Amino acid sequence: MQRAARQLADRKRQEFPDADMRCCPTETKAAFQQTLMQAAEEDGAGPIRELHFIGHSGLYGPMFGTRRYPEQMSRHEWRQFAIPFAPDAQAFFHCCRSARWFAPFFSRTYGVVAHGCPSYTTFSRQPDRYAPIDAARDDAPIYVVAVPGYKAAGWRGAIRKRWFHAPTLPMTRFDPQPEAESGSYDSLADLYDAVFEDFRVRQDEWRWLTQQMDDRSEPPALLDIGCGNGALLTALAPLLRHGVGVDASARMIDLAQRRAMGESNLEMRRIDGPRLPLPDASVDVVVSMLSWRYLDWDPMAREIQRVLRPGGSLL
Repeated sequence: MQRAARQLADRKRQEFPDADMRCCPTETKAAFQQTLMQAAEEDGAGPIRELHFIGHSGLYGPMFGTRRYPEQMSRHEWRQFAIPFAPDAQAFFHCCRSARWFAPFFSRTYGVVAHGCPSYTTFSRQPDRYAPIDAARDDAPIYVVAVPGYKAAGWRGAIRKRWFHAPTLPMTRFDPQPEAESGSYDSLADLYDAVFEDFRVRQDEWRWLTQQMDDRSEPPALLDIGCGNGALLTALAPLLRHGVGVDASARMIDLAQRRAMGESNLEMRRIDGPRLPLPDASVDVVVSMLSWRYLDWDPMAREIQRVLRPGGSLL
C-alpha cells in the first residue's frame, strides 16, 4: 500500500507540478484526522483539493488500526469531523467496495465529488487490466484497482482475473446530492418478514445467544436494538423476564407487534435517532443482531451504557 501511495503521489506531482503533494501513512482514526488537518494548516498549504485514501475497507467505509484492533469511523464520527476541503475538491477511496455505500455518503456529508471502487480491490502493474505485480521490485509500477475476482464473481471471476487478465473496473463518481439516504426498512419490511420468519435458522448465533441466557441466575430484562419484525425477540421470549424491541421502521414495528401478540412480557417501540426510550439502569442485556452496522455507534453506545444495569451485557 505504501508503494502504491508513493507512486500515486509521484504521478500526481507530474500532473500538478505546482501543487503541494503530501504522502502520509496513517494507521489509526486519530492519525488520519490529524494528518488532514495538518496538511491544510502547515506552510500555508490551504484547503485540500484532492484526497486519496489507499487502504482496507469494510462494508461501511475505510478501515484503520490492525487486524488485532480494527477501527472504523461511524457515520456520527464522519459528520463531526470537519475536513478542510476546497470548494472544488474531490475525494478518491482506493479500497474494496467503497462505491457501495461510503463514497456517496461521503459526497453528501462533505459536499464534494467522491469516487469509490465498485468491487474488491487488488494490486496490479497496469491500471486498466489486471497484471500481477513483482513484489521483489520496489520500482515496479503498482496500482490499486477494482477487478472482479473470486470474492466478487466466484471461480469464473478468479479465472478471468488470473488467466485472462480481466479489465479493471473504473471508479464510480458521486456528485453531492441534497437528499439524505433513507435509514428505514419500511419499503422492505414485508419481504424481510417473509424471509426471517424464524430467526433460529441462524443456528450459530441462536446457539450462542441462548447460551448467554442459560448462564444467568434468573431470566433477564432484554433490549433488542434493531428488532426488525420481532422474530428474534419472540423466539427469546420464554427465556426473558421482560423484553423490549426498538426499530426505526414503523412498518417493522407493526409486524413485530403482530408477531408478539400473546407474549405478555414483550413490547415493541419505534425510535427516531440514537436515543433509547428506557430509564437508566433498566435492562440486564442489550442485543443487536444484524443491525449494529446501521447505528451511529458513539451516541448509541452512550445510551446503551445508560440503560444497562451494573454488570449488564451487550451481546
